[in-house]
Amino acid sequence: MFELFMNGLQRSVGELITHQKDGKGYKNLNFQVNTYFFADPCLWFNLEFLLSMDSKGISIHTTNFSAEDLNVFLRSWQEGKTNWNLEQVKLRTYYARDMKEVLKGCKGEYMDPRTTKLRFCEPRSQGYQWIYGGIHIRRNDGRLAVIQTGFDDYYVEDNGASEREIRTYLATRQVWESENSRYAWCEHWFRIYVF
Repeated sequence: MFELFMNGLQRSVGELITHQKDGKGYKNLNFQVNTYFFADPCLWFNLEFLLSMDSKGISIHTTNFSAEDLNVFLRSWQEGKTNWNLEQVKLRTYYARDMKEVLKGCKGEYMDPRTTKLRFCEPRSQGYQWIYGGIHIRRNDGRLAVIQTGFDDYYVEDNGASEREIRTYLATRQVWESENSRYAWCEHWFRIYVF
């Protein structure tokens, strides 16, 4: 039934929410999801599918994306090749991925959550939240993407970064800045906010 829906729909929709556990790997949609796409679990979701989307918000849980897949996605966005309308991505990979591999060549700058904050408007709810720290990368037109990892901290009020965010930043900063660290900074939760 899911395959019939994915292959048969020919018009744009505002939102698509699916909990389809299996399915073939779709290369792209025959229709546009304008505002919000959500899938959990999503082992069938692949890089080509992600690059073909132009939704404002994408939330994909339990994917098989490799660090290289995530890097291709980020670099394609940076170069202005894909995902022009993107405002937010939340995704979780099945296995943790090395952050240095994910961000290789993206010229990311790791920001201190105690000194860096931005106010973000959710594309789906239109509610505002505060984003502290994160890894900043820029698209070729100057737009900023802030990449955060780990659990989803959601701040409606500007109360500053949590103690957990500060501890995580201090623990991972040395790995991020080191050329020869014997440790890897691996994550499986990625949240990307576009300003």
